[in-house]
Amino acid sequence: MTVLTFPKRDARVTGCPISPTPIQVRMMQGATMVLALEAAKAKAKENLKRQNRRLADVEHREIMHLAKVYLEQHPTELIANAKETVDLWFRQGRFGPRGGLRKR
Repeated sequence: MTVLTFPKRDARVTGCPISPTPIQVRMMQGATMVLALEAAKAKAKENLKRQNRRLADVEHREIMHLAKVYLEQHPTELIANAKETVDLWFRQGRFGPRGGLRKR
């Protein structure tokens, strides 16, 4: 299992908090893995199309199995690309100012 870390940010440069809250870190790690799996799923579908197989004839569990295998074979590439997207989202404030916590 790959451990994802998110570096502290300089508020003067990015306008973001200096570092994400623990809740934001958990949300960002989950989002990174979801994006990486989605990219692996797209690659698996692309490989099936190259084999002239119709996606409608392939069961979802087979596609997901192929995606997980692809993710295991290419983790650094997929996770790095996903992490770039999640870092951008964090800088844009998509994970909320307090990591989704609401004031009561």
